[in-house]
Amino acid sequence: MILIAIFILLAALLCWLLFVPITIDIDSARAAYKISQPVTVSFWLTTDLKPHMKLFGVSIPFRKSTTRMTEAAKPKKKKSKKSHFTIRRMLQLLKGILRSITIKKLALDIDTDDVVYNAKLIPLCYSLSRGPVELNTNFYGRVYACFNAEIRLYKIGWAFLFFSINKNKKLWK
Repeated sequence: MILIAIFILLAALLCWLLFVPITIDIDSARAAYKISQPVTVSFWLTTDLKPHMKLFGVSIPFRKSTTRMTEAAKPKKKKSKKSHFTIRRMLQLLKGILRSITIKKLALDIDTDDVVYNAKLIPLCYSLSRGPVELNTNFYGRVYACFNAEIRLYKIGWAFLFFSINKNKKLWK
C-alpha cells in the first residue's frame, strides 16, 4: 500500500515537472534575472550578481569551490567517436526545441550613440515590433532589455524522442 502511494506521488511529481512551464524573466532596469518553475525550483541573481536558489521552498546556499584540479588529477581526453548526425537532423531537433519556447514579452530599448544610425533604426524597429516584441531606439543613452518566456519540458522531450526514433524521416513539416 505504501509502495503504491510512493509510486503515485512520484508519477504526480514527474507530471508536474513535465507539464508546468519553466519561466525565464530578465529585466535589466530592475537588474532581475530569474528562472523558475512554480512550487518546484527557483533560481535568481541579485543586483550584485550573487546566485540564490530555492528547491521546494527551501533555500539552497551557494559557496565558492576552493579546490582546483592539478595536472595529475585532470581527466584524460578520450577519442570521440564520429557522429552520425547530419546537419539537417540537428536543425530539425533545434526547430523542435525552439517550438517549446513561448515568448511572452521581449522589449529592447537601445541607443547606439550615433544619431544617424539611431534614425536609420527607427523604421526597422517599428516594422519588427509585433505582438510580444517591442523594439525601440532612443537618443538618451539608455539601454534596456526585458525578456519573459515559458519553456515546456514535455515538448522538448517529444523533440528528443522523435529525433532518436526517426533516423531518416523528417520530424516536422
